[in-house]
Amino acid sequence: MPIVRIGEKTPAIVVLAAMLVSACGGGGVGHPSPSPQSNFDLQTAVAALVKSGLTASVSLSGTVIVNGTSNPVTGTGTLTLSPGTSGLFNNVAAQLQTQSLSGTITVAGQNAPYSSSVVNAYEPATAAILGESQHSEFDVAQAPIAIPQRSARPSRSWER
Repeated sequence: MPIVRIGEKTPAIVVLAAMLVSACGGGGVGHPSPSPQSNFDLQTAVAALVKSGLTASVSLSGTVIVNGTSNPVTGTGTLTLSPGTSGLFNNVAAQLQTQSLSGTITVAGQNAPYSSSVVNAYEPATAAILGESQHSEFDVAQAPIAIPQRSARPSRSWER
């Protein structure tokens, strides 16, 4: 189960990368690892994720300050990436995808609902990240953030 930290800004690409890497297989029982020479097409994977969307169960963790004291936050939730739709972002054609996170958190022995939502904008042909918007913020990349077309499988210390 992927972990999403709350209480700190979590750029959409970090969440997407975590979801993609966790979906690539990780060795162990029932999960064959790709050969060391294998690559995966990250750009195509992100484009497909933007097109089709995704729903996944996640663990929530982080910290919150209550009355000047830092307290750990734990919980569970659901991450939903809606299927992308055509639209405009900063007056440029874009694929827009709503990223929602909802769940229940526990802080200092108290349970509370948690919810957040952001709209991520991607360049339609390459899935490059254009920016994101939410109710109190509008972030535009200085230049589209390109997703690599080919990426080598990350090495894992336990496979050596």
